[in-house]
Amino acid sequence: MTFPEYQHGGDIYGITGIRKDFSINLNPLGMPAAVQQAICDNVSHYDVYPDPYCRELATKLAARWGFDLSWLCFGNGAADLIFRLFFALKPRRMLTLAPTFSEYEEAAKLVDCDISYYYLSADKDFVLAEDILTLITKDLDLVFICNPNNPTGLLAQAELMTKLVKRCADCGVVLAVDECFMPFTTGRSLRDQLLSFDNLIIFRAFTKIYSMAGLRLGYIMCSNEKLVHSLRRIAQPWAVSTVAQVAALAALDVPDWIKDTVRLVATERERVASGLERLGLKVFRGEANYILFCSQFPLDVLLRERGILIRSCANFVGLDQSYYRIGIKTREENSYLLRQLESVLTSV
Repeated sequence: MTFPEYQHGGDIYGITGIRKDFSINLNPLGMPAAVQQAICDNVSHYDVYPDPYCRELATKLAARWGFDLSWLCFGNGAADLIFRLFFALKPRRMLTLAPTFSEYEEAAKLVDCDISYYYLSADKDFVLAEDILTLITKDLDLVFICNPNNPTGLLAQAELMTKLVKRCADCGVVLAVDECFMPFTTGRSLRDQLLSFDNLIIFRAFTKIYSMAGLRLGYIMCSNEKLVHSLRRIAQPWAVSTVAQVAALAALDVPDWIKDTVRLVATERERVASGLERLGLKVFRGEANYILFCSQFPLDVLLRERGILIRSCANFVGLDQSYYRIGIKTREENSYLLRQLESVLTSV
């Protein structure tokens, strides 16, 4: 059997000889040691079904953010919850960005939702501008924004995001905001708007910031309890494994993890971006733990021959095969990538 080409980064299983995977956007610090220890210490609990509501985790998160347990719903990664949202709402028309994370579009297609795009321009460095507000009308059912955006890594201005949620509320439109990469930045979450706007739903994940991609655990925050209940009803039974819940609980207790991550990512992102520019590549500087750049050469193919995987962005709406995304890793790994890129570019 031949499996189809996977449309996301991280498919090291379908490509032989990969030694370094820069196609994924995980924490360069890896999984916290305390999380690894908690996973091992709780093996005796894995022979029973997991808590279907993640009660202990919900209690801990609700206390941290200062809101009610009923505002939370957990899933098998944020992607699971994205699809659940579309099945719950069954929106007729959606507005999203281009380029952006492709699963919003994939989920929309499954419920025959018409998709409109706000096209971000490379000439304007893919910045989200206020004219998006003019596209939000009562004809829409859903607006989906990734902040910081993937693959550009750019944060939307906090004031614009506040205007977005207010505009959506005035038009009776649900605003879904994917903040899975927000913990890597110094950006401001829309979390403080949840009490005022029950049309707002925020997506977060443990996957990226705690390097738990193989465990799968995401969650949503929303003050619309009817909508949250709908997302819970649509879930498969026991959607979040016990090991994922154990890992998440331990992760929340790791001191200074996010602060240390933000500092490392900011330092290495600047260094790698400058290195790419010195190699003559066009770099679009963002605030997340990944970098978007472009090249006239097929760098994904050339680097794969050297055992390095980077993310081709050819399948993103609004981009083509000249755009690539790389995740920020450790200083040693990033330096290795820059050396390999220099070698590749001098040989073509």
